[in-house]
Amino acid sequence: MVIEMLEKSDLQQIRTIIREEISEQTPAIIRKEISEQTPAIVRGIVGNELAPIKKDLKIIKRDISEIKKDINMVIGVFDVKDKELETRVERLETKVGIAN
Repeated sequence: MVIEMLEKSDLQQIRTIIREEISEQTPAIIRKEISEQTPAIVRGIVGNELAPIKKDLKIIKRDISEIKKDINMVIGVFDVKDKELETRVERLETKVGIAN
């Protein structure tokens, strides 16, 4: 067998070479694996975390739309009432004789 022919010093040199190669290659391999897997992991996390927020945001947008409609209706009513009041005041001023 080949192993029986190797001396202790030969095995030690092989161990040293293997350790050096591992220490040199490992960071590059880890970086590559992390860079390949990170986008998928981030998409999964962000997707799971944002789903409830998106749902809440839809509800908030709908509520805001309803509030805008209500405000426009209230403003319309106040405009009509203001115009009616202005007309009444003008008539009273004319009758009393203190027209602008």
